[in-house]
Amino acid sequence: MVRWLAPITLIFMLASCGSEPPQRVEDVRSSVRSVTNENGSLAITMISKGLDGGATDMAGFARDFFAVAKWQMVHGGGTNRITILAVVPTRDKYGNEGEQEAFILSVGGDDLGRIQWDNITHWDLMNLATFLPIHSFGGQLSRAWCSEEDNLRYSMRFCEQVRIN
Repeated sequence: MVRWLAPITLIFMLASCGSEPPQRVEDVRSSVRSVTNENGSLAITMISKGLDGGATDMAGFARDFFAVAKWQMVHGGGTNRITILAVVPTRDKYGNEGEQEAFILSVGGDDLGRIQWDNITHWDLMNLATFLPIHSFGGQLSRAWCSEEDNLRYSMRFCEQVRIN
């Protein structure tokens, strides 16, 4: 009997590892740089990893936006609105690195409160979001995202906003 106790204990210990959700929205994704809560609305600044300056970076923002919104609504007590300020890394012609605010994504609490998080994807959330480009990089990222067939098919409403802006 004692011989089985150690393996069983190890199995239970491993099963419990990583099952706890993050304690703060800042810990949900590494792209989250800052979070402020103003009058029940979350304003989150996210920075891109700067993978390609296009569809891959936008996909990262979309997936991280989904993960943060889901965490906030399921584990963080909800909110009236989630607004993401997307920041991208830049490099000028002299090799100097910097950052640029690219766009804003925002979803209101009415929509957030209705979502069945296990039944939607990041594409669905993008369709619910209001998109506001604030620099040409924002337009570049979003147009690259919408040029990919699956993104266009599954986030058609979002891509219509991109086309208009």
